Amino acid sequence: MMISHLRKRIMFLKRFVFLSPTITLLGVFGILVLVAMLVMGGTILRQVEANRAAIGFNFSTANRPFSQLEHEVMQLLVYVTSKPDPFDAEQFQQDFGVLESRWAVVFWPSVQAVFPQDIKNNIEEMIPLWESIQDLSARWVINPQNEAVRSEFAETLNSFGLLIFQTDVRYQSARGLILDRINESSQGLLLTLSIVSLSLVGYVMLGAFSIYRFIQDQKLAERKTRAALSAEAAALETSNFKDQFLGVMSHELRTPLNAIIGFLGIMGMSGKLDERSTHMMQRSRANADRLLLLINDILDLSKIEAGRLELVPNKVFLRDLVQRWQYQMEVLAKQKDLLFSVIIDPQLPQSIFIDEEAVTKIAINLLSNAFKFTDSGEVSLNLRCQDHQWLIEVRDSGIGIPTHLYDNIFESFRQVDNSSKRARGGTGLGLSIVQHLVKAMNGTVRVESELGAGSTFTVALPIIAVSESQLQAPN
Repeated sequence: MMISHLRKRIMFLKRFVFLSPTITLLGVFGILVLVAMLVMGGTILRQVEANRAAIGFNFSTANRPFSQLEHEVMQLLVYVTSKPDPFDAEQFQQDFGVLESRWAVVFWPSVQAVFPQDIKNNIEEMIPLWESIQDLSARWVINPQNEAVRSEFAETLNSFGLLIFQTDVRYQSARGLILDRINESSQGLLLTLSIVSLSLVGYVMLGAFSIYRFIQDQKLAERKTRAALSAEAAALETSNFKDQFLGVMSHELRTPLNAIIGFLGIMGMSGKLDERSTHMMQRSRANADRLLLLINDILDLSKIEAGRLELVPNKVFLRDLVQRWQYQMEVLAKQKDLLFSVIIDPQLPQSIFIDEEAVTKIAINLLSNAFKFTDSGEVSLNLRCQDHQWLIEVRDSGIGIPTHLYDNIFESFRQVDNSSKRARGGTGLGLSIVQHLVKAMNGTVRVESELGAGSTFTVALPIIAVSESQLQAPN
């Protein structure tokens, strides 16, 4: 039975073998036609453009080259359907095995149907040839009798046909070119029709394959990609606009506010204010300082998130730096009647290389939070040396933090809870800025707390000590 089946295949394939006299004559004739068409170049191109317009096919956007894998599959497809004598059944099976595996990779499962056509645009005439290989793989979605798909695109298939291959020499020999046309079926499904030439050696045209593939998933993915790119562009534009706005606000808000703070300071030093006026001046100064701190926090966070944070390490005398922190925080300690202590480990170097502004923001934010959330008891600042790092440890006896909120408190605009936020003020930016600055300085920050018993924040930063010779040199 198998031998009989192969014999039928061989007999059919011989009809298309280029070694037969008929096919040889056709091949010679085809080459002569190609030469003639090349000579007639201008006329042919005008005819091609007319043909394109007649079938409504947009070649400027629809032509695309095969991918390498698609090209190999189509070459195999053409090869195995135009096998010359002598027919080698074993080699024939091997070729189809390769074709089957590659077809499955490239086209499965998007192919809806494959229609083979002969040179006269007859589908039925090519069916016997196709059936000779179709049974080799039931997994191939190849169905020349698929009337549902065929009827959907009958007009396109009949009008398009092999018109291009018959009139345009570029496509008669172009096995590596696939011509796509996207159509929408009555069910609203997007399919692409691809025409692939089927030719023998010598460019003798046998026909072509019309391949229909579903592409709605591909189009959906493309739409999602375009939407994502559009959203990214919009986000970038918004970010740039925000940066420009904040840059303007940096000048328009801070400049007059600094002037207000300066004039309030002059008024306080004049000594000509009565008790009531002095109290009003002090309240105004405190609120102006608070507003300036808020503006600075917002601008700092914006700069950090935009990736424009620049650290400039300089030689800093550690004890002088800590003393400035202490003076600034003693005002808060007196206002809330809290104990405030500062301890500096004698093993710490006298001077270090550090970005003074950044480390000051870290310390002041931690200390300000400690005073804000402590109503009685004490706040302490402890600086010590450990494992080639210097630690900034801020301890308080305040309200404490629940364990499950340890990570949340480092997020922007987050505090322990909303009621705390309303009662004690603030924006929740301080700890977020601390975390960003510490990471930028290759350090770490951690928190230990007990609800109702206080909290301890510890920042660890690498020590870059200043040598004796560097102490004498300018920054």
